[in-house]
Amino acid sequence: MKILKISFIIMIIVSFTGCRTSHHYYDYDKDIDFTLFNTFNWFTGSTDNTLKDSVKNTIIEKRFRQSISVELENKSFLFTENNPDFFVAYHADTNEKQSISCTYHDHSHGGSFFRGGISLRGGFGVDSCYSNDIDEVLMTIDIIDAKNGTLLWRGWRSDRIYGPTIREDTIRRAVMAIFKNFPPQINK
Repeated sequence: MKILKISFIIMIIVSFTGCRTSHHYYDYDKDIDFTLFNTFNWFTGSTDNTLKDSVKNTIIEKRFRQSISVELENKSFLFTENNPDFFVAYHADTNEKQSISCTYHDHSHGGSFFRGGISLRGGFGVDSCYSNDIDEVLMTIDIIDAKNGTLLWRGWRSDRIYGPTIREDTIRRAVMAIFKNFPPQINK
């Protein structure tokens, strides 16, 4: 019974911590040699950098561009207006989601062992559950080939928003996480 209780506690802890973490993902064209790219510029094509109406304002747009520029420059890419190797496009949108939280307590009053068996009295119970609305932002960054307009690399991350707008630290952390695996390492 003790093993069952410990497993149940671990399962609850993992499920609650899983609900609170942000995840970032990326995908890329495996045939591209990213070491050939040195310069970038902002994409201004038909799928322009878009911040949906829920997050659109010039302050947030400026924060995105600053964070992206800093990360790319930290990786030795240079901004240029003339003949860049790749374009950068970014997108953000918010969604409202439901979060359900329950508190669990051990209502057992001890167990007893008998001849190799375990007593099954007692156990876990749900004391209370509640739900609340949370705002989440999905941020996407695309790397587009400047010569032919094809998507080379895409990274994205979803994160909780606390307050009416996306905070600067949220954008900075998200952009850092998204670019963690850019450029992709080539295995030779």
